[in-house]
Amino acid sequence: MTDVTAALLPALKPLAALADAAFDALVALSAGVAAGTKGPADLAAAPALRGLAGLPPVHEALVAVYLDCARLGTAGDDLAKALAPALPAGRAKAVAALLDEGRRALVAALEDGGFGPPEVVDVAWQRSTVVASRQRADARSLYVVTLTTRQPGGELTPLKFSATTEQLSSLVAELKQAVRQVEVLCE
Repeated sequence: MTDVTAALLPALKPLAALADAAFDALVALSAGVAAGTKGPADLAAAPALRGLAGLPPVHEALVAVYLDCARLGTAGDDLAKALAPALPAGRAKAVAALLDEGRRALVAALEDGGFGPPEVVDVAWQRSTVVASRQRADARSLYVVTLTTRQPGGELTPLKFSATTEQLSSLVAELKQAVRQVEVLCE
């Protein structure tokens, strides 16, 4: 069980007391919201959920559980076991079944709505020589560097900049140091 799922178990306990139609509607709508195919208006418009108080925290907890399980690749059976302390076995299995059925859509929603910095997917550079000016007798080499990044939503974006040989050497040294620091932290 993930820490997120464990922390959300108390918020999911009201699912055990819902009527079957309300349970089915809430779980299906929450899975749809997590996958990006449903919206908050769908929750408000569901006939089986009209007049029920206290649903938003349960709905939010379900969405969080679905997204966390999709992010970690949690199997439906493992989710059902994790939900056992809060829900009857049949309801835990129903929640888990929707995870398995909607896994692709959930993972796609995570990728589309991802957070964090863009990922560098390609680096290209070209050397160009700047002609010496009257004030300077030496010609200098410049490099035009293009970093292609992938945004969390999948969009590729080129980032261009120019650098002298010294600046490029400094950048490479800083990147090597950063890699070493990450390796130390991951050990």
